[in-house]
Amino acid sequence: MYLHKIKLNKIREFEGLCPSKIGSNRGYPAYCYIEPILLMLTRGGKTIEDLREINNDTALRKLTGMEKMPSPSTVGDWLRRQGNSEGLQALKKVIDITTKKALSMDKRKEYTLYVDPTIIEAEKYDAKMTYKGTKGYKPIIATLGEIPLILSHSFRQGNETGQGIEVIKKAYEVLPHGKKISLACLDSEFYNTEVIEYLRDKGTKFCIVADKTFSVKELIKRIDRWESFKDKDGVQTEKQIGETVHTMNRLGFLFKLVVLRWKPKQRALKVL
Repeated sequence: MYLHKIKLNKIREFEGLCPSKIGSNRGYPAYCYIEPILLMLTRGGKTIEDLREINNDTALRKLTGMEKMPSPSTVGDWLRRQGNSEGLQALKKVIDITTKKALSMDKRKEYTLYVDPTIIEAEKYDAKMTYKGTKGYKPIIATLGEIPLILSHSFRQGNETGQGIEVIKKAYEVLPHGKKISLACLDSEFYNTEVIEYLRDKGTKFCIVADKTFSVKELIKRIDRWESFKDKDGVQTEKQIGETVHTMNRLGFLFKLVVLRWKPKQRALKVL
């Protein structure tokens, strides 16, 4: 992982950002919670119980300097306390500082931004139904195509929409000086004037999945030139590609609308 170049022990430098106070001489400082969580997540862990693997690996803890490590249940209690206080905002500062440091170490100057909602299935009582018919949450995540970094995110209920422009703006704010997002690839949820105007003002080219609204469907009907579509390897497919121009209310400029079309395949009939 790219973040391995940043020593986990550096997290101790950020402890002043965390409002967590140690109640007694037997308590743990904040970095004793953050270090194992980050190590667990970067190595593919998904639940707090996965921390037991780190706790039982004495060689790994010696190598990373994690001599003191709380139990998974203690970590869970600490995370709940942070969620009910200012802890999440403090942790965000730590993440932003780490992200900027990782980007500053990368030699590239331009990046591709990917922003897409993702579904997390959950059985919690407060989880809401998603559009896929499962209960859970639908956070928005802004990542980079060149290196595995999450620039910003917004946690949402499974039935929530919106907040997309805020996530995009936060992604730009995290970029160090001299770095640029040259291309943004976005889901149809971001196909609106506010997002398009913001990206244009930033000088970012964009590729956004268009909603099939009435006006878009009417434009597609007027396309009179269709060509065979080839995939990224140059292999011709059964799809066709066409282009037109489109705009929205309040936008003072036109943008290209690229359309792919294909005939649905007949499913094979079963002989009874």
